[in-house]
Amino acid sequence: MRWICSLLIAGLLATATSATAQTFRPAFLILEQERVLAESLAGRDVLAQEDAERTELIAEGRALDQELEAEEQQLTDLRPRTDPASFQALADAFDAKVVRIRAEQEEKASALSQAAEQRRRDFFSQVAPILQQILTETGAGAVVEQRAVLMSNQNLNITDRVITRLDDVYKKNNLDNPDATSSGN
Repeated sequence: MRWICSLLIAGLLATATSATAQTFRPAFLILEQERVLAESLAGRDVLAQEDAERTELIAEGRALDQELEAEEQQLTDLRPRTDPASFQALADAFDAKVVRIRAEQEEKASALSQAAEQRRRDFFSQVAPILQQILTETGAGAVVEQRAVLMSNQNLNITDRVITRLDDVYKKNNLDNPDATSSGN
């Protein structure tokens, strides 16, 4: 008799737990956007491209600095052998060249930053359908960035699920088009 009662109670508890789990609809879900960017395959491509472009710009800047230092040294060496008016003209031309090169480098850095921001927007636009799908599946009303949440149940955090689904899409796209880049996915 106890055995039958135990089975009935276990069955009722399982049914109640199952019913509760099926009807639970969270008001919001939590996402760690930086983790999605840093840990997903597509996100890593975005970050690698940013890093490569930044490294290239830094190397170019260093090379220009070395060229300008060498040119400045040549000017310094010429000064004792050049009349003041001629030297002033050379120095003014050099200063103008330095200002122009610095402005060009700043423009390149700004363009690089804008391109990186656009790639990140494009990346997160690829994430949006996955978030919408998870919202539909869970019945949640919103996805909130982790940094905006003081305390929560970790079961509401969908970051790992988003990364997994994004990686699946990335792998499928790369199998369908092996020449695709992160900006083309």
